[in-house]
Amino acid sequence: MVRAALFDLDDTLFDHHRSAGAALARVHERFAGSVAFEQFEAHHIRYLEEMHIEVLAGRIDLDEARRERFRRVFAALGLEMSDEQVAGAASAYRSGYLAERRAMDGAAALLAALAPRQGDLLWDVGLGAGSIAIEWLLRHPSLKAIGIEEDAERAARAARNAAALGTPDLRIVRGRAPEALAGLPAPDAVFIGGGLGDAKLFEAAWVALKPGGRLIANAVSLGSEAKLIQQFQHNGGELTRIEIAKSGAVGRSGKVFVWRPAAPIIQWRVTKS
Repeated sequence: MVRAALFDLDDTLFDHHRSAGAALARVHERFAGSVAFEQFEAHHIRYLEEMHIEVLAGRIDLDEARRERFRRVFAALGLEMSDEQVAGAASAYRSGYLAERRAMDGAAALLAALAPRQGDLLWDVGLGAGSIAIEWLLRHPSLKAIGIEEDAERAARAARNAAALGTPDLRIVRGRAPEALAGLPAPDAVFIGGGLGDAKLFEAAWVALKPGGRLIANAVSLGSEAKLIQQFQHNGGELTRIEIAKSGAVGRSGKVFVWRPAAPIIQWRVTKS
């Protein structure tokens, strides 16, 4: 079995917030165009949180939670909807999200290098919006993930994203790493977002990772790149530089295009013996 520890020092995978926002805008346009989008969105956030609690408690499944969420949103806004229309809104949200879901620059190579295997457990340390853990869980129903996040607002956002995107089993632990890692089941994979600045965090994650694990680290900023190179020099492995450029218009006419390079991504891979 291939196991992996993934470090993305600059959080560059999927933009779930953008995709979910675009999906919600589609539902608003089709079913609730008579009310302001900001009002529609505020009610959606409220009921998303409420239904997430119900899903985690096992009182309702994910599909019914999505339908009930929109039923409550429409009712709160005074919009009369049939069961068929509510189901249509829930379906439109899910399909709209999947249609808008895009990998951010460098993400495809990152996910390919992670290569989760059946039954693996991921630690996502510095959970943020939950992008890594959610993508991990979506790959196969046997996969498991624990997200560790110190910030309450980020943890709540990750929980909403997990509920909305079909991964309500994401376990979220509130606390500061490395202390919050104590007592957790040993991972097959570890993702650390936010950098390698804390040597104790890296050591705790590395020790906990099962033998045969693979560590993948990404860096974009000069500071995080320097720390990554230090780890490479100390532990060996493979270092790769990924450069991406997109076309962009220049000048007032908007008809002349040039290549606009993104910041290069430095990726380090090393296997734990």
